[in-house]
Amino acid sequence: MRNTENKSENHLIYLKKVDLIEDNGISLKFDNLPDWNKKNNFYRNDRFYDYYDTIEIYFIKNISNYYLNLKRLIGEIIFIEKESINIINFWDEDFGSEDANTFDYLDNIEINNLEIKRIPKTEYDWKTDYVNLEKVYLELINKKSNY
Repeated sequence: MRNTENKSENHLIYLKKVDLIEDNGISLKFDNLPDWNKKNNFYRNDRFYDYYDTIEIYFIKNISNYYLNLKRLIGEIIFIEKESINIINFWDEDFGSEDANTFDYLDNIEINNLEIKRIPKTEYDWKTDYVNLEKVYLELINKKSNY
């Protein structure tokens, strides 16, 4: 999430997974990639790729539209701005950029709460990641052999 006065900033991360959770909430799981644009890169003692950085958002209104709009953004870079205690916006670029825009229907959203967590990947998550990576690899090999 973005950090300006009373605002928070997320690092350069890609939305990996969107899940519905109880109490009118949505869980956004991100691949934890370092922000290489920052001057001071840091190293962690734990293996960051063993976890999802997760943001759980609890909405005031019905979440079905938010869920569908966020689901279509899987694989995209997302910046989340906490405009006030109960208002958030989803941006397609860091808002310092002149090209920054909020995603359609994902601005000025009223929320009850927002929690940031680190959740370990399960065996199923690892298997799914591997299968997807293998699929991309095989598609690239086929594309190369067709030339």
